[in-house]
Amino acid sequence: DFGDGTPTAPTTPRPTPAPVNPTPRPTPAPTAPTIEPDDSCAVSSNWGSMTVSPYWGSDTSSIYPVISNPPSTISSVELKGVGQSDNQYQSCVLQNAGLNGWDCDLSTALTEPVTIRVNGIYTGYNIIESMTGSSKEYPLSTCGSSSNPSTPTPRPTPAPVTNPTPRPTPKPTPAP
Repeated sequence: DFGDGTPTAPTTPRPTPAPVNPTPRPTPAPTAPTIEPDDSCAVSSNWGSMTVSPYWGSDTSSIYPVISNPPSTISSVELKGVGQSDNQYQSCVLQNAGLNGWDCDLSTALTEPVTIRVNGIYTGYNIIESMTGSSKEYPLSTCGSSSNPSTPTPRPTPAPVTNPTPRPTPKPTPAP
């Protein structure tokens, strides 16, 4: 009773409603860092002493690179212009095995400086400053100086998204 003689109705304990759990979101798989140097010249850390020279007759729509001092036998050569994505590399064909001379008849003219990828694993980022045929050997000695790092810095990979651990629902306490 309420202390004044008025009877009270007995209370029935109400069950605790089931918690509403948010739908778990899958945690994305971590991705490898993307190496994307700015427009400056850089070479991958495995580049070694390899050089590339645009052979006489080369221009922005057709280049004949001769590759010297490769770290391994060359099986593929690809080029892309500055600002182009990795899916825009254009393939070259071997022209002269003795010289490591390649023929790159480009479907789209490239904007200089040009990035070259050899065997899919050696990359010279923006190292070919001019595609005009000459005796220049790229990368130039200024590539990889303090203002142009020799190895691009990978951009950090974002931390994976994780879901909170659901807490157990407390058992209802019966009313006295």
